[in-house]
Amino acid sequence: MLLSHQKNQKMHFELYKTLFVKKRLDLIAERLSKPVSSEEKSSFLFTPEERIEGFDTVCFSYPGLTDPDPAFNGTLRSLLYLNSSKELCLSTWATGKDPRIEILLPNIKSYSLVFFDPQTNEWKDRWPAHFSHLPVWMRLHIKADESLEFLFRISQSSEPILYVEGL
Repeated sequence: MLLSHQKNQKMHFELYKTLFVKKRLDLIAERLSKPVSSEEKSSFLFTPEERIEGFDTVCFSYPGLTDPDPAFNGTLRSLLYLNSSKELCLSTWATGKDPRIEILLPNIKSYSLVFFDPQTNEWKDRWPAHFSHLPVWMRLHIKADESLEFLFRISQSSEPILYVEGL
């Protein structure tokens, strides 16, 4: 019974870690559809040219939620990346403040990002900063002890998706 309980606890812990990552990035994806501020026309998302630890990163700009630190109540910027300790991290900063770094998942072997472009109806490995629109979907695939895949809806995308039936 004790072994069964410990196995169950470990399974719950792994599930909670996965749900935390999903919830945290879902929140950012949702915030991308909100107006940012008067000085910036809209939120943005792009994949920087520079790689960290050999992996692509993704950068977001979005309006923050209510936070005890007033600097983090305005426009925020976040960077999703893999650090040198093979941890999936989310670094978030506000103007004039040191970044907050959250470790989302430890022991990551690799990860990849793809973005669905509503203008071409194709998945893209990179999302350039010069694109004036956001992707409809962002897919995050993580290789760790087990493979995980997350799909995030970017709500701002208002262009229709055209589905073509196979022959």
